[in-house]
Order: sequence, then C-alpha cells, then structure tokens
Amino acid sequence: MPPAYRSYYVSDPYFYGLRPAPRGYRYVHAGNDILMIAVATGLIASVMSNVY
Repeated sequence: MPPAYRSYYVSDPYFYGLRPAPRGYRYVHAGNDILMIAVATGLIASVMSNVY
C-alpha cells in the first residue's frame, strides 16, 4: 500500500465490528473498504469490503 494512504487509520475498530488488529498491524480506510496492513511494510493482510 502506498505510504500516502497508510495514515488513514481506523481509530475505533469496534465501531465497524472488528477485533483489535494484531501487534504490528493497523486498520486503514480505503474508499468503502477497510484494510488490515502491516505497519512496517504496508503489505495488505486482509480486506473488509463495503464496510460503509
């Protein structure tokens, strides 16, 4: 994931029905989707489609 998009963190995953991200990962907004990314590399680990 490009570095410019890594700053759109999901501040409250419980609001979207998500569990806390594992250590070293964060949820980010990407359009209507939420992605779980590895903080160090930006690698996308999971995609939750059409969350909002």
